[in-house]
Amino acid sequence: MKKILIISSHPGAGQTTLAVNLGSGLVRKGYRVMIAASRGNHKLHDYLDSLHRENAMEKAREDEESVQIPSLEIMAMGLPMEKDADYMLLVPEEDAECETLIGEYDHLLVCIDFNRDEEVEKTAGWEEILLSKPEENGGITLIVPNKMNSKEWEHNSQELFALAEHFGPERIADPIPACERVHDLPRLGKTVWQIQRQNLQEAFDRLIETVENL
Repeated sequence: MKKILIISSHPGAGQTTLAVNLGSGLVRKGYRVMIAASRGNHKLHDYLDSLHRENAMEKAREDEESVQIPSLEIMAMGLPMEKDADYMLLVPEEDAECETLIGEYDHLLVCIDFNRDEEVEKTAGWEEILLSKPEENGGITLIVPNKMNSKEWEHNSQELFALAEHFGPERIADPIPACERVHDLPRLGKTVWQIQRQNLQEAFDRLIETVENL
């Protein structure tokens, strides 16, 4: 089982959306996926609850053609993690929870928001903290640039070059494009594969392939 810790540079960077859609994408490919989160992570719990409700409704619509929503299992953070799963996605809500998980994961994914300043500096600060721990896991495995506005080429290029220069291009995932409809996914109980945004779906497909190869 691969244990993947998913953190974000700040609240609202897309950690929950990334975790749920990465998990559901892995399930779509036939993997068994568990998500571990604290009981206080209401945003994640609410998203998964709405996902399961919509899944049940889809199954009840026997006469309609629809994409089945993958089922994800969730467990409370801190419980023994010896579960029968291919992937365990660890989704801490606060920095303190992140630090308690040092030494408990195989790979670390950091979700950064291209709409915010100083993301490179904040991410570098996280890695410095990790590398200072005796039980560290080798720092950040993969950085996922999120909310990238395709029209802001100059800004995007500057940020990507800065990330690649500091962390190395092999640790930078293909960016996830900005999409207003993503904000409604938790409320609607849907994944990216159920909205008409091919570029967003392809971005997550590439991310899933990258995670498979970790």
